[in-house]
Amino acid sequence: MLELEFNKITEAAACRAAETKFREVVRKGKSLSFTVPGNWGLAAERKCIVSGIRESVDGEWVIKSVEHTIDGSGFQTSVDCSVDGYK
Repeated sequence: MLELEFNKITEAAACRAAETKFREVVRKGKSLSFTVPGNWGLAAERKCIVSGIRESVDGEWVIKSVEHTIDGSGFQTSVDCSVDGYK
């Protein structure tokens, strides 16, 4: 069960607090990590559209972190995403 404190001064402030908590809960529930050939265009807080994997994975994600590496295997980019809780 999720509990929120609604000791806000206005109804609008209470609604904003509920929406913020909803986004937090949604983002905690789903994550996606993948590695692709190097791509400097991938960066944190950008949106990422995933398609062709499966229904539960396909859709819009928000990139939380990106790590670019260059080693004996070449240039690679590792990405960690979470569900976009702003919808």
